Amino acid sequence: MPRSPPSQWDESWSVQLYSLAESGNSKGIGESLLAGGIPPEVIQWLINRFLSPRLTGKDLEPREANELMMKAVFSAGLSGISMIGVSGVDVAIWDLKGKMLGKHISELLASEGYPLNGGESTAEEIRVPVYASLPRFAHCQALIEAVGRAEKAGFNMVKLHQSPASSLRCLKEVREAFPKIRIAVDLNCGFSEVKAEQELSAMSSYGVEWFEEPIWPPDDYSGLRHLACMGFPLAAGEDEYRPLGFERLCEAGVKYLQPDVSKVGGITRFLEVSKVAEDYGVPLAAHVRPHASYVNAAATLALSGSVRQISMVEFPYFPFSPRLFTNLPTVSNGVASVKKLPGIGTEFLLADYAYSEQQRALDFADLDGLNFSGRREKSLGAWSKLLVCFRSSRSSCPLRFLSLFRFS
Repeated sequence: MPRSPPSQWDESWSVQLYSLAESGNSKGIGESLLAGGIPPEVIQWLINRFLSPRLTGKDLEPREANELMMKAVFSAGLSGISMIGVSGVDVAIWDLKGKMLGKHISELLASEGYPLNGGESTAEEIRVPVYASLPRFAHCQALIEAVGRAEKAGFNMVKLHQSPASSLRCLKEVREAFPKIRIAVDLNCGFSEVKAEQELSAMSSYGVEWFEEPIWPPDDYSGLRHLACMGFPLAAGEDEYRPLGFERLCEAGVKYLQPDVSKVGGITRFLEVSKVAEDYGVPLAAHVRPHASYVNAAATLALSGSVRQISMVEFPYFPFSPRLFTNLPTVSNGVASVKKLPGIGTEFLLADYAYSEQQRALDFADLDGLNFSGRREKSLGAWSKLLVCFRSSRSSCPLRFLSLFRFS
């Protein structure tokens, strides 16, 4: 997917990991977040060799499948690689169920008491505020160019991901170039608590919606509480996995929670987090990484039709290809609109697009010692198969896992 200007993350982060579920003519797809420092083939192995055999041939609803996967991986920790693998499979199973029944995710959840048309959504379409998530650029001028492209694409808010060392300077230049656009700043856990207080104080004069994950480590709840008490608007949660962690963020005074459906355990566990947010009265600014594909974004948009607490959704600023996905959204005045179609609302046109299977080391240079410089590519071998059946279907439903694709 060509886009300009190129970011520092294009080469290493433009990698996707999918789970594909099939039953007859119905297909469901889910995406697992690939984050810096995690070898993608490890998550592939977890899905193909560990989760798949435990679900094969069982008569399971999505929540039951999720519970089984959670129990299978809990001794390795209900976080990180384990939950990222579970996430893609969970979304694929929800998507498959919706497509088998001809129902959008919001219709499936309405039977559990969730609103059918949450937020600005209607019976025919999802409507939810979105903001453009910009990747990292080598120079502030390239960032300014990207902000201009995002504004022309219909966004009225952007989020910056510049390095901690350049965030203040680039924020200043973006604000000067775009005095009216709303800006959030993701600091990727780049500062100590003391340094964060200094940097956030300097940045605040440029009108920032929120400061995302300003301190290391991300679960330094006392440090976050200190910054929140200083009056800084904070957002966090992309690195939390369990409801208790989100409760601690709420108690620390975080202004927005940011669960990611491709990381937190799929749709099933995202719904648990939404209940925490509702209990504490904290809105969700649902996380979608800048280089995610439309599968992750579609699942998040679909949830916004049912989850009241979703106030906005992070969104890649570049256009998705209609050669890859159907039913793509439009963005106007900062609001995404997309038709409610079965499942998460999109079909993956893999057969119509050339792809290659590759392995990548994902660079994330803010954390010393976690910056992989190597690059390697090789075929990843055949897909594995998994049989999952829903009680509403009498036929078998082979669930196949496509693992690593880097689209050219």
